[in-house]
Amino acid sequence: MASAFKTALPVILGYIPIGLACGILESASGLSLGMCLLLSAVFYSGAGQFMLANLFAAGTPAASIILSIVAVSSRQALYSACIAPFLWGVGRLKAFLFSATVTDESFGIFFGDMASHGLGTGPAPAASAQGGDAEGEGQTDGGTDAAEPAAGGLDVSEGLAANLMCLVAWTVSNVVGALLGSVLTIPVALSSFAMTAIFVHMLARQPASRDAAVVAIVSAAGVLVCKFVGLTGPAIVVGALAGVAAGVIARGAHG
Repeated sequence: MASAFKTALPVILGYIPIGLACGILESASGLSLGMCLLLSAVFYSGAGQFMLANLFAAGTPAASIILSIVAVSSRQALYSACIAPFLWGVGRLKAFLFSATVTDESFGIFFGDMASHGLGTGPAPAASAQGGDAEGEGQTDGGTDAAEPAAGGLDVSEGLAANLMCLVAWTVSNVVGALLGSVLTIPVALSSFAMTAIFVHMLARQPASRDAAVVAIVSAAGVLVCKFVGLTGPAIVVGALAGVAAGVIARGAHG
């Protein structure tokens, strides 16, 4: 547990101020304390929650809010795909909980350990080759852990404990922020910029490459065009889809 806390501490320290700001913004946008608690504990997405609060306050239709958040959160599927090969031999429930509580920050912390040392026991080539023995050596029928992590790898239980600590810190920070939001007011311009800052942070963390530059420029252009012609609701979705399409075309152009 001490090792898990040591791993989680840098993320927790970062989540507290952002979580407070998110809670204040959610309260200012009209979300109740119960809704803030539920969003933080179940949805658990900083970018998504900032987006939801801003779009909710702007009166954006529910369909546009959902599509926008799905587009922003789609990267989580890539995280799960990267993690999956390292979870062979881990019980289904524990693997699910571990994957469901991974965030941008915890993924960055854990993936280095997983790639370098292995998490779980690694894929089982024999079982994969036989096809029908997918449950073979790595797992029991009940989905319980059947093997220890590889030497030097991060124990899944410790990783899950660290993720849950981060989740608790984020949820508590959001709730405290929502409580403060009921007695404090923040400028509308400042609250609106919070979501922009989150996206700038996410962009800055991307590896510098021509493809990344193309995606960023086309996405921003798509949003600006939509805003210019009055399509405020679907602007983010249109920008995201345009950026993805441009990225695929750019990558295909140079192999």
